[in-house]
Amino acid sequence: MNNLSAIEYDSTARQKAGLIYFPHRICLDDDTVRSGCIYGVAVHLDNIGTECSVESPEDFEFACSARIVNPTEYPRWCIVGKPFQENYIVQLNQTELPVSPVNDGVIGVLVPPFSEGLLMCQREGDEFPLVHTILIITALVFIFTIAIVRKRSKKMS
Repeated sequence: MNNLSAIEYDSTARQKAGLIYFPHRICLDDDTVRSGCIYGVAVHLDNIGTECSVESPEDFEFACSARIVNPTEYPRWCIVGKPFQENYIVQLNQTELPVSPVNDGVIGVLVPPFSEGLLMCQREGDEFPLVHTILIITALVFIFTIAIVRKRSKKMS
């Protein structure tokens, strides 16, 4: 598995990760916004840094996940590049974390100190698995096909 620091992760895996990263700098109003920044929220310097890591990121349309590590004694901001909406839920090891709007409207969470595990972000209401959707569509196509075949066989008789 690849274990990437916030800086390496941000520059090498941004697209795949849905922009999940631990910011390592604060961008102020007169700064140029760059990768690795956090802005648009009150931030204490203890809540950012390069000690944290992100690995095995996965990005989907309405969800994303990654294994994360915060080895520090302070909560650390983690940016989850999904648009901030009240219906997104972020969990670390199945424990819900409060979400905040950061960086012009994306999700930010404070990861507790000395924590590691699976960070999952999912839009509430999108729990209906893709497999079930495919099965329902397949069943409807099958029923529609049977109806057409029966209708055609009645016309021929």
